[in-house]
Amino acid sequence: MKFAVDQILNLPEMKVLDFQEIEGVGIIITIDKTVNYSDCPSCKQISRSIHQNHWRMIHDLSWSEKPVL
Repeated sequence: MKFAVDQILNLPEMKVLDFQEIEGVGIIITIDKTVNYSDCPSCKQISRSIHQNHWRMIHDLSWSEKPVL
């Protein structure tokens, strides 16, 4: 049985944009938020405007003995 990558990751409010396996590097999964709002970490109010935008490269546990980024 084959599962979709977003089902396996099980990250609510996120969608998988790209999934690549690169020889010598590992598996690279690109994700993005599906909602256009977020809670302020300080005051907890909902905001729909972007205050900062950061790209993150996150290393995770290996998947089928391949590094995951």
